[in-house]
Amino acid sequence: MVLTRGRVVEIQNTFYADHLPIEEEMFQWTVQEVREYFRSKGAVRPDAMEVAKRAERESARHTTYRTNQPRKGAKGAQESAEECIYCFICDCGMLMMLKERKRKKREAMEAEARAAAPAPATAMGRC
Repeated sequence: MVLTRGRVVEIQNTFYADHLPIEEEMFQWTVQEVREYFRSKGAVRPDAMEVAKRAERESARHTTYRTNQPRKGAKGAQESAEECIYCFICDCGMLMMLKERKRKKREAMEAEARAAAPAPATAMGRC
């Protein structure tokens, strides 16, 4: 398990060890090792060889199952967008609902615009 900077800072604050620097190698330590380091005010450090072996085992374990090959069936953004549009078009009921909603929204905006516009001046009393 790889520690995050936030978790290491949290452990550091627990032991009031703000004066001790956080080093890059700490992110490969276990939580218990980080706690012991800050509890001892930096006097106790884990064995570097053991940490390196553990990191190597962890790295080998993760790379065994991962490949750099793209997933089969993976789609790009354009293909996904087109598929989304097609799924709406095929369902005529859904397409009609969207059109109706758009029409109502347009009519509401036009009504607001008419209400906000000043009334035309009329000539009163003149024929």
